[in-house]
This record gives sequence, C-alpha cells and structure tokens, in this order.
Amino acid sequence: MLNSLARLAWRPFADSPIHVEQYVDGDNYVIRAELPGLDPARHIHLAVIDGELRIRAERATDERTNGHSEFRYGPFYRGVALPRTAKPDAVSASYDRGILEVRVALDTGRPRGHDIAIAQVAAGHN
Repeated sequence: MLNSLARLAWRPFADSPIHVEQYVDGDNYVIRAELPGLDPARHIHLAVIDGELRIRAERATDERTNGHSEFRYGPFYRGVALPRTAKPDAVSASYDRGILEVRVALDTGRPRGHDIAIAQVAAGHN
C-alpha cells in the first residue's frame, strides 16, 4: 500500500483528472472537457491518433491559505476513443470559460457527391 501512495504522490494532479462529456450532435461527435484557468494556445495540445482524441494539458497553480502555500504543476492527459465513423481529418476545437469543446465530423453513411460539369465539344470533333 505504501508503494501505491508513493506513486500517487509523484503524479501531478492525480486528484484532478480531466472531466469530459461526450455526445452526438447532428453530424458531429462532441467532446467537452473541463480545463479551467489554462491558456489554450500555450497549455493545451490536441491530437487524433489511432482513433483516439488525445488531450494533453499542463497547469501551474499556487495555492495560499492561512499562512500555508503550495505550488503544484505538471502535465495531465486524457484519451477519448472516437466512434468508428469519426473523420479524423475533420476536427475543430474551441475554448470558452474553462471548457474545451472538440467537434469531430461523423461519416453519416449518406451518399456523398458533387455536381459534374459537362464540357461541350465543338461540332465536327470526335
């Protein structure tokens, strides 16, 4: 048991995992993560690897209460498995008031297509 406690002491933010919610919204799979107090340009990194959204964040906090000061910092991670129909090249992300929202387009199975222009051949050409 002591070894387990020692390992936890060395894991930054072991008591603060990234909390997420996941749901389908129309043609998108949405992942929302609580990441308050971070600068998304400097402290949050996202990647889609092997069908998984990987969230990596780094935080530094300085807590002071009743003459006691504690400074905690370090990286933390969360992996979220994406549905098989997710399009890994169609991902967008936004950050607002401590909530990271990632939208991944889903292949809906509907026929995809586009209009085809018809070139007109001049008379007399075969």
